[in-house]
Amino acid sequence: MNINRSRIYKTDVIILKQAPFLEKDRLITAYSDDYGKLKLIAKGIRSPKSKFGGSLETLNSVSLTIIKRNSLDLITESYTNTTYLNIRNNLSLLSKSMYWIELIDSLSVENEPIEKMFSLTEFTLNLINENQCNDLSLRYLELKLITITGYFPEIFKCIYCRDTLIPKDHYFSFKDGGVFCEKCTNHSSSSLLKVTLDCMKLLRYLNREKDITKIQNLEIDKFILIEIEKFFISYLKYILEKDIKSYEFIKSISNKEFQ
Repeated sequence: MNINRSRIYKTDVIILKQAPFLEKDRLITAYSDDYGKLKLIAKGIRSPKSKFGGSLETLNSVSLTIIKRNSLDLITESYTNTTYLNIRNNLSLLSKSMYWIELIDSLSVENEPIEKMFSLTEFTLNLINENQCNDLSLRYLELKLITITGYFPEIFKCIYCRDTLIPKDHYFSFKDGGVFCEKCTNHSSSSLLKVTLDCMKLLRYLNREKDITKIQNLEIDKFILIEIEKFFISYLKYILEKDIKSYEFIKSISNKEFQ
């Protein structure tokens, strides 16, 4: 979808990443509710006298004024809405935030807005900033993200025979995007991941629950938490067709915390 923009346009964005561009400029990658992912130029930002200050730092929520050009559009003004100070002062919170924006960057396409992605990202970063995003909450948010991007898996019926799944262990196919019942596993053209009954119950609960505070306070056996984390990370890696670099950062930080 090609979004029409006037020569000068304004939009709210979340800064996903930035990189040096020419001598004093930066290439800014941002996600906009109006326009989807944008790649923009901030001229002179690497100069000590830059008018942008720290407004275009990664993770900031910013209001931009932009000039449309034939090549990369040019940022002319920026106003910081939120800087998520707690995230910047806590390595564990920072690792979760960087993981989330890597997912947003990888799942989005330039100039193609995805409904609810901007609001979900703001909600997620606020939750992380308030230190209210435990591991299960992150799985819940991953499921919401998978849903709005069109990758929600079939977890209610067998992907092959379409029979309603009975309460027992089943097998998930990344290629087919759903679960095979026990009698249909030989019809899968790819390797399968075993999903236990408890993990299936938790997946369905995360799908139907609307109140994240109930997720935050839910007590789950650690082995089920490990299993559902493995499920989501494996599925996301398959969707993205690559490793998620910031996920390893999360794991390295969590391991240090327990040493």
